[in-house]
Amino acid sequence: MSLFPLALHLDYLHTQLNANLSRSPHDYLRDSQHACLQDRQSYIDHLVRPLDESIDMRMGRQVASNAFLAILGEILPWDSHFFGYTVARIDQILLPPMMPIETLKSALREYGAWAQGSNVRYLFARVDSAEVAAIQSLCLAGYTLIETRHTYYCPLADYAHERYAVRTATPEDLPRLQETARVMVNPYDRFHADPFIDPRAADTLMEQWVKASIVEGFADHVLVPDVAQPQALATVRTFRKQWESWGRKMGQLTFGAVQPSFKGWYSKLISEANYWLRDTAGADMCLFTTQAANQAAIRSVEKLGFRFGKSEHIFRVLL
Repeated sequence: MSLFPLALHLDYLHTQLNANLSRSPHDYLRDSQHACLQDRQSYIDHLVRPLDESIDMRMGRQVASNAFLAILGEILPWDSHFFGYTVARIDQILLPPMMPIETLKSALREYGAWAQGSNVRYLFARVDSAEVAAIQSLCLAGYTLIETRHTYYCPLADYAHERYAVRTATPEDLPRLQETARVMVNPYDRFHADPFIDPRAADTLMEQWVKASIVEGFADHVLVPDVAQPQALATVRTFRKQWESWGRKMGQLTFGAVQPSFKGWYSKLISEANYWLRDTAGADMCLFTTQAANQAAIRSVEKLGFRFGKSEHIFRVLL
């Protein structure tokens, strides 16, 4: 049986996810069973939310009378506009128990052909490292591993570290901070690690993220050293609208870059971001994601009390 669009079958998808979803984004947090159940349901609700048909790439297949397979993705308009070709992301692969890898490999290839017919050029997938069958199937279907990332978490209730002088970034700081984001290349992030992506485009993307964070509200807060010409920054998002559905008050460090002249400020800005999240935003947890190969960043957050949460892989295929 061929894959079929799920836009008109979201109730059925919701039922299948409730029955068969193996993991949710924050299930490494064991603070309370109630919060874990809330987080799982919040993720399911996100996966079945209404999407404009022009970007909806949720497809499914009934592989047996009691076995359902789904590949849930969407086209990313902002990324597509920036890079000049259509970019799409697979958010979740739903597998029935004990399904043969060949079946998923076939479905992934069919999904890719369908995406190509929808003018998708660049298709990437986020997969938890525990999803062994999905990882093996993606490899067999021709996807390339681009990035392996780790997520860490830090409870904030008893957070106590040395304080540092910081302030909020302003539009006047943009030239120096954009230069910092451009020249302090992280060779392990999925943009710079992918040989298909023009390095100049990846650098420009970093600049655009800094601009969007400071003047367009992409970040909830941007911290810099309290000096006239800062060349170090950390961006923070609170995700306050999701706190009720998550059952947790969690924020996240989303981007950081530091020029050599500000050596040592990476961990200082992260520490002050923790204080801002707790004391100003009201969060009780901070999340941080970086590449498994970025040992300097990992050491920095471990010294501040961050704990390992999960790892995931980023695969991509060119269509």
